[in-house]
Amino acid sequence: EEVFPVCSPAYLAGRNLPLAPDEIATLRLLHLRSNPPQRWFDWSDWFTGVGIQAPVRHQELTFNNYQMVLQAVLLGQGVGLGWAPLVNELIEQGALVRLSEQPIYSSRGYHLVTPPGEQEKGYAHIIATWLKAELQRKSH
Repeated sequence: EEVFPVCSPAYLAGRNLPLAPDEIATLRLLHLRSNPPQRWFDWSDWFTGVGIQAPVRHQELTFNNYQMVLQAVLLGQGVGLGWAPLVNELIEQGALVRLSEQPIYSSRGYHLVTPPGEQEKGYAHIIATWLKAELQRKSH
């Protein structure tokens, strides 16, 4: 996972990119509340990851659904954390802008598990072969 701050071009309001983390800390941050065990990065994680202390504010918007966070970001309500590749197309289309070149990364990943004896046949094999080919293609 690669995570970085994003906002709508309108919310950027003429600021020059990229923004420094301490400047991002002054903006209205939109939060995603996740249930334990926490699966999503939060602003505290991002600020710690880029080397500064997270701001402590009490009147910011918090959502319990990532799609709602993205909708609020698209509507210019503030700055959210974007997960590549979930926001890449929105950035390419100009609907969102990436505020910082400093992402944080997780050590989490995805696993492909197949039942014993099924590795070489059926749909699982077709999907596994395709996924491995895509991984090879994207890593070059």
